[in-house]
Amino acid sequence: MGIKKVVRYIKNRWVVTVALVALGAALRIWPLGVLETHVPWLTFYPMVMVAAVYGGLFAGLGAAVLVCLIIEFLWPVLAPQPFIQTFADRLGMTVFFLNCALMSYIAEAMRRAQRKAKQSQEQAEIANKAKSVFLANMSHELRTPLNTILGFSRILNNAPDGTKEQKTNLDIITRSGEHLLNLINNILDISKIESEKTVLEETNFDLYSLLKDVQSMMEAGAIENNIVLTFEQSPDLPRFVTADSLKLRQVLINLIGNAIKYTGKGKVIVRTAIVKQETSQRIRLRFEVEDTGLGIRIEDREKLFSPFVRLGDQATNVSGTGLGLTISKQNVELMGGQIGYTSEFGKGSTFYFEIPMMLVTDEVAATSSQYRPVKGLADGQPHYRLLIVEDQPESRLLLRKLLEPLGFELREAVNGQEAVAIFEEWHPALIWMDIRMPVMNGTDATRIIRKSDSGARTKIIALTAHALSEEKLEIIEAGCDDFIRKPYHEREIFEALTKHLHVQFLYTEEQTPVSNIISEEELVGKMMCLPITLVQDLTKAVELLDESSCRVVIEQIDEISAELSEDLKYMIDNLQYREMLSALDNIAKRGAI
Repeated sequence: MGIKKVVRYIKNRWVVTVALVALGAALRIWPLGVLETHVPWLTFYPMVMVAAVYGGLFAGLGAAVLVCLIIEFLWPVLAPQPFIQTFADRLGMTVFFLNCALMSYIAEAMRRAQRKAKQSQEQAEIANKAKSVFLANMSHELRTPLNTILGFSRILNNAPDGTKEQKTNLDIITRSGEHLLNLINNILDISKIESEKTVLEETNFDLYSLLKDVQSMMEAGAIENNIVLTFEQSPDLPRFVTADSLKLRQVLINLIGNAIKYTGKGKVIVRTAIVKQETSQRIRLRFEVEDTGLGIRIEDREKLFSPFVRLGDQATNVSGTGLGLTISKQNVELMGGQIGYTSEFGKGSTFYFEIPMMLVTDEVAATSSQYRPVKGLADGQPHYRLLIVEDQPESRLLLRKLLEPLGFELREAVNGQEAVAIFEEWHPALIWMDIRMPVMNGTDATRIIRKSDSGARTKIIALTAHALSEEKLEIIEAGCDDFIRKPYHEREIFEALTKHLHVQFLYTEEQTPVSNIISEEELVGKMMCLPITLVQDLTKAVELLDESSCRVVIEQIDEISAELSEDLKYMIDNLQYREMLSALDNIAKRGAI
């Protein structure tokens, strides 16, 4: 008999049951024989219990029956004094059997509960794996066309012959596409929340620009719902900071979006202020989103931050995934902050959160200023061959539109197999590699290319609509030098070329700062003609960094001085609030107000 058959035989529950009962009987004879007829069932209770736990209900009952048979018929032969001598002894055996039956029933219930829990866990793991596959597929299918929409919108927006109206419309398309991307990220982030795989990605960024972008993105929805959206910022709010700008933007969009959706008519106010100067370089900012909506009912508050929950009677009348608050809470806590709210049903709600940020020095801020479009290659650059591997013709065309005007030599492949063939013949310096393609995918093609001597020197950058972090690790392990997720910004393409091929670009000239167009003294001179009420209104709006209120006042100023109105609009567009406030303070010192 083989070892495996012996193991299977030993595992048989009835063999184990008989062995346990025999062991109990042997122990009763020796060394517990000194007990004679006292406490006769002491040895057998543990054996029946072990049999029941191991084999379940029938194994436990079988062990109890076997013990009773041994005591009744076999024990008088094995021991000088039988256990069953009186009616009381027989009653004790009956109680023993009933107790054993109860223990066996409980053991069986425990075994079934364990089996059910194990099955539920296996089903949950299968469902979770299916969900991950579904999310990966949906991410790819949604991000690929969205990459094309955003990419061509930016190309058209950068065209020099575009009119102001066309650029405004393209900005709307771009912001709407980015908002759609944010909704896609909401769906993907819920899986990261469940698996606790979300990570913090801190960068230097322009806080003023971020708030302005969020306001521009949300204003259309506010106007559509007859809601006045106002942004108020404290005058000492820093412009350049270090934090996770993507998560901050997402939290603000979620909170403002909810405020607009659940406010039938009225206003939404977004406030930003410093609440604590923790160190010379570290501050704590507080963000508030106040609305005049219906508020939150008491019975809804416990499930407020639960996923896939929309509250109140309006839940069926508003769009959304029901993930906004869940993801916002998780992101705020990941950034080292806390989120909370106050609400009075029938009067509105205020959601707030506080997060730490690092201040950025002027030198660092200068290097992290707004991106300037690339207009060509710097003189003396080598001749670069770039291979575009992408099965979607629109995605190939987008990269060609970005790179061909700059003087790069380009070739295209529609799958991994074709990419390997072109590589072996043409030897490009860099390959833009899509991952999911027919015939041969990008990871397999990368592994094949890396096996050759020239392939070890070629830079391979994955351009993929895959969005889950674990997929990035798999792509890098396959041999890719870098990873760019679709939809991408053109600056990511050019930054990758600079990083991996040391390409040097020529950039369009930056706009001349307002301070070089009009001096503070000149601005003060133009403002001296304004009525006191307009100067006061403009001062109040500038102190709050309230762009909407500033523009309302500037429209009134336009009736008095069109030239001053244009200057002020330009300053608002370029976030020159500090310069405007300095000029207004100068007027106040001169006694104009």
